[in-house]
Amino acid sequence: MLSPLATRWLSTPLSFALALGCGWLACDTALGQAKSRAPRYFPLDQTVAPGIAGQWAREINPQVPVFQPVRLHCPDDQGEVTFFGMGTNDALVFANRGDAGLLVGPVYRCKLSGMPEYPGVELFPSIELIDRLHPPAGQAGRFPIPVSFTTEEINAVLNGQLVVKVIYVEQPDLALPVDHDEPLRTQEIESRHNPLAEADLLGRPVAIVRLGGRLPDPAGGDDLLLRSHGPMQVVAPPAPVAAKRKRSATGVQPASHVDNCPPEDCPQEDAFCPPCERIECPVGEVRLISKQYPDEYLCDGGDRNHPVHFDNLNMLGLDTEDTVAQYRDDTGKKHLKPTNKVCLYAPRLAAVAVIQHLNEGSRVDRAGGHTLLQRTPNLRSRVATLDHNQRNGTERLVTRVRGSGLESRSAAREVELDVAVSTHVQALVAMGAHSFLRTGQFKQVEEPAVADGVQAAGTWTKTQFPVISGQLESTGEMVSRNAPTELVGLEDKKQIGRLRIVKLADKKQAEKGDIVTFTIRYDNLGERPLTEVTITDNLTTRLVYVDDSATSDRDGRLDTVDNGEGSLILRWTFDKPLEGKTGGVVTFQARVR
Repeated sequence: MLSPLATRWLSTPLSFALALGCGWLACDTALGQAKSRAPRYFPLDQTVAPGIAGQWAREINPQVPVFQPVRLHCPDDQGEVTFFGMGTNDALVFANRGDAGLLVGPVYRCKLSGMPEYPGVELFPSIELIDRLHPPAGQAGRFPIPVSFTTEEINAVLNGQLVVKVIYVEQPDLALPVDHDEPLRTQEIESRHNPLAEADLLGRPVAIVRLGGRLPDPAGGDDLLLRSHGPMQVVAPPAPVAAKRKRSATGVQPASHVDNCPPEDCPQEDAFCPPCERIECPVGEVRLISKQYPDEYLCDGGDRNHPVHFDNLNMLGLDTEDTVAQYRDDTGKKHLKPTNKVCLYAPRLAAVAVIQHLNEGSRVDRAGGHTLLQRTPNLRSRVATLDHNQRNGTERLVTRVRGSGLESRSAAREVELDVAVSTHVQALVAMGAHSFLRTGQFKQVEEPAVADGVQAAGTWTKTQFPVISGQLESTGEMVSRNAPTELVGLEDKKQIGRLRIVKLADKKQAEKGDIVTFTIRYDNLGERPLTEVTITDNLTTRLVYVDDSATSDRDGRLDTVDNGEGSLILRWTFDKPLEGKTGGVVTFQARVR
């Protein structure tokens, strides 16, 4: 994600060129297309003169002058720090390290002297702010921009080299899980790279610091090296943190306070406002700034990126910063409930440094005058022929490609089969074809047939008769009698279990090394019990769990698992179901990196 300043840098030269070519009103479409096709372009780098980047930042983003505290460190915090003012006799002198309020835009001159490791050495760095931090009101003195130099950088300067350092605010999701003792973690890159572009990829650039071997003019006078180009201010001590409202014995407000929290006092859609903690809710400009500059806040809780969901028996989508609870209601249905997001003002700054060597950026100009020398006339010079001819033989290449046709023959697959005639002819003798039956006249030729009929009729006598077998089936009736059945049930009018979970922190601002106590309150708002209640907190990389600091007011166990990004996953599992209208509290501590 590009910072606002870098985004404007990328578009300004191209926008200005198109505007001159066709006018501001006629080129809206062309300008939009050109912006979309243009590659990343950084017109500023470490080679521009000091003050150019600050002037661009001030012109592009005009704002009310706000003095940003800057803390300049001597090596090992031993020596003397001087901030030069706009006048020759205007300076702020500090021992070991000094804090001064500087404006965005001007170039400020400083001096490091009295360093035990470098006796008699004086260094004159320049500081140029191109952006600033936005701390809560009265807390600016707690969050200065640190400026320091390593031993390698100072040795490079003493050897005649130039150190250019770009300080940036780290993006929280790209912050490394590292702890450093030095005030400013610095990454050195090759001199052919642009440190402004590299810092913009890692965060939001806020300052450019230069340190070289230039010394003041020994003749004295009004030397610009001992003067700054803008006013400065003494940093006021941070305002004391207001005492928090007294809480209940569980460490949070009673559940009834959550239900009565007015939406106008604590809007639920504000991700930086913990619900139902009115004293914690930022108001006015603070709430707006927290959304405009999220890189200055350290957040934990909620459901950050991919939604947390179930895949069969596994829970997927648990990103760093996520805090969710899972449970089952009395119908057996599984549920997931994320907490609110808790954010602390805790910006972390780092730097990208480039060391310019002596042979870089050098230029040789022609002499202003010349002298003509005539050679001796008796000097002959023979130059060998420089022409070179080469003959290459013809490299004719002939390729013959055979025909790719494919012939195939298929044998006849006909089958001849003789089928015999299957017609069956049956001759039926007409039973009524005899003339005796039609006319009553007896013909001799029909005598055999008539005799046969007479013989058949003679069988119907008392001594010879056919045997007839019969079966009589009577209708059956079946009668059944069923006794009436009565079903009695008791309707359960209790509300189904529903979990509410709220996460809180005991601090609104935190510096590196501070211990923050997080409190998670969970309640069953329904009347039926909840089972298999589990709370999972995947800590962000800038939070380190303090061993044995977790507590719970209900029986269960805490499991810790490495999340693979430099921190831990905390998982609370409770032994007994969570009955209706009851709740519990778990707490733990984490150290800010």
